[in-house]
Amino acid sequence: MYDVQNRLRRFSPMSALSGLAVAAVCLVGGCNSNESGDHHVALSDFGTGQDTGVSFARRDAEPPKARKVTIAKPQPKEKAAPKTPARSRTTPAPLRPVAKVTPKPVRSKPKQPAEEKKVAVQTAKPAPKEAPPQPTKPASDTQVALADKPESTPDKEKKKAGGRPKLAEGTGGFAGTIKYDGTPPAPKDIYALGQAPKDPAVCGAIAIPNQSLIVNQKNNGVKNVFVYLRKKPKGYKGKGPKDSIVFDQKFCVFFPRNLIVHTNQTVLVKNEDPIVHNTHTYPASNPGFNSAIGASDRKGVPLTYRRAERYPVKVVCDLHSWMMAHHLVLDHPFCASTDENGEFAIAGLPPGKYSFIVWQETPGLLERKLSVTVKAGAYTEKALSYSPDKFAEFKGPRPKVLTVSTGR
Repeated sequence: MYDVQNRLRRFSPMSALSGLAVAAVCLVGGCNSNESGDHHVALSDFGTGQDTGVSFARRDAEPPKARKVTIAKPQPKEKAAPKTPARSRTTPAPLRPVAKVTPKPVRSKPKQPAEEKKVAVQTAKPAPKEAPPQPTKPASDTQVALADKPESTPDKEKKKAGGRPKLAEGTGGFAGTIKYDGTPPAPKDIYALGQAPKDPAVCGAIAIPNQSLIVNQKNNGVKNVFVYLRKKPKGYKGKGPKDSIVFDQKFCVFFPRNLIVHTNQTVLVKNEDPIVHNTHTYPASNPGFNSAIGASDRKGVPLTYRRAERYPVKVVCDLHSWMMAHHLVLDHPFCASTDENGEFAIAGLPPGKYSFIVWQETPGLLERKLSVTVKAGAYTEKALSYSPDKFAEFKGPRPKVLTVSTGR
């Protein structure tokens, strides 16, 4: 009994705590106090050496199994964990460029406007198809108008009586023909069809005829010859016309070739061509007129002569050198220009003796003072003919040039 008490005394709490401390040390650092082959470690009292009855599992009893279990379990977990995030990180990066979510809507969107544009183009195509007929139609109309204008210039006061104006009471007239005395020259063209040197699309639409001398091939009548009085008769107090007249241009040709103008009468210079022309006059007693006439100008640029001219005024286009015409400017109506048959008629003259001028553009004066006696109620008629040499171009000596020397 004493021994048991001694032992219990010896096995004090301190010794128990020390034993626990030693066991903890053995657990952490490894303790081989019992080298038996058992899987547990038994603790003994340091005082008596007897077994205390406390045992701990040995760390080195089954090291391979513990290492395999502890290492194998975390390793696959750690490997599986990084693999999944690695794949999740890598997969979205390539998926975004490969998938190309943005280009798909972009491609689908342009397809719709592209189709709309095609539809717009298809709808716009019929418009230009309908547009070409519009310029062609007026073109044909202008050609018809061109053909009509030179031929349809009758005097409003004319009443057909052999093609001559009716004579007023107490007045007479002068009529006749002017013919080419010889074999009529064949008509010639300045430029053949489509051969105009400038603006061929417009000017080359027709053959540009040579109108300097036009002779009828059937009756030898000479066209575009002016017959007129230089001065108005004494006592004449007639007033000039109030209506304006038109001087036109088509296919780079002046219409008409010969135009009779009364002083203070407005001449509207127009242009049928879709190109610009330049109308330039060379008067002797009036200021010159030099103006561009816009393309297709149907309003016209006004031209007025204030004084009568002794001879017809030359008119040219500075942009197209072959274009030429003449304006006869007078302060009375006693004048005429021969038609395609070479015929003319001047009405309303008071009875008396007159001196007429006969003028053709190639030679100039054919008659300076053609004496004619006019009687009341009748036309005085004369058939005039001129030899080819009278219509020949002037080939006289060159004009003298005055040379001034300064003595240097």
